[in-house]
Amino acid sequence: MLVTTALVIGAGGQIGSDLIPALQQAGHETWMVDLRPPEQTAGGAQLAEAMAGHPGWRERWITADAASPELAAIIERVQPQLVFHLAALLSATGEQKPGLCWHVNMDSLRVALDTLDAQRGRPVLVWPSSIAAFGPMPDGPSFAGRERVPNEFPLLPRTMYGVTKVAGELLGSWYAEQRQVDFRSLRFPGLLSATEPGGGSSDYANQMYFAAARDEPTVSVFVREDTRIPFMHMSDAVASLLALARADEQRLTRRVYNVSSFAPTASEISASIRRAGKHLAVAWLPDHRQAFVDSWPDDVDDGPARKDWSFAPALDLDGTTARLLSEIKALSTV
Repeated sequence: MLVTTALVIGAGGQIGSDLIPALQQAGHETWMVDLRPPEQTAGGAQLAEAMAGHPGWRERWITADAASPELAAIIERVQPQLVFHLAALLSATGEQKPGLCWHVNMDSLRVALDTLDAQRGRPVLVWPSSIAAFGPMPDGPSFAGRERVPNEFPLLPRTMYGVTKVAGELLGSWYAEQRQVDFRSLRFPGLLSATEPGGGSSDYANQMYFAAARDEPTVSVFVREDTRIPFMHMSDAVASLLALARADEQRLTRRVYNVSSFAPTASEISASIRRAGKHLAVAWLPDHRQAFVDSWPDDVDDGPARKDWSFAPALDLDGTTARLLSEIKALSTV
């Protein structure tokens, strides 16, 4: 699939700062939308460094509210063939502000889908879902005893963030089947990157990595040491987004795919950091976010993604640890 114009909605977050340079390097004219200018976003410093060789990128950055009708005018002006919709309030923040979480996560998606549907052709919209779409079963199939939860499984999230992810999966799939938007989604695990954590319930892992990279002697995290969920390094997350976006639509057997790289316990992450030569003491202090993480599967089956569009993550836990510690240290000196 040849795509020349791409639009990244929610460009200033954890994913955008890595995805945007990859799109530029692939030859796309990339437009960006975020509520804040790049220098005020979480990934702004990292993005500016990565885009130093791409003059003019700031002129394609549009400061706007993605959950407002203004987004429709932007899409109509840019006429993108490919859209990555990343704007979202994450799980921990979403529980504190559920109304805002629904507004940001769902209204922005609906505006994008409606506007793209009126556009010529069949534009592709890639939208990250999450393992937060899963939740405990009150009566029926359970995560218990399952090494990896299958792609098709009851979705009963415990958080408003998870509720918006399930609703978004269904809404996008409807547009793909009944309208003219080629909607594609993947359920990301916890994502690990050199961008500061931003309100997600999987942030405990990034907290450990940031503390270790900064040579802090101790760190307090908000989960038990036996907590286990799947994770992925951001480079593999970006590669998976691009691979799904480029896949032949005829080869896709579904609209939403599980993806995973490795599924360590919190204590196994700590041990990996020690193997990398960092002597970090961890205080395990579970808080209300423990219940959110406990409602997610230990790991997921991503066989359909591997079969349909050749999903193949490159980094395991120790590879991710080595790379993250180096990336965080490098950015802290910028």
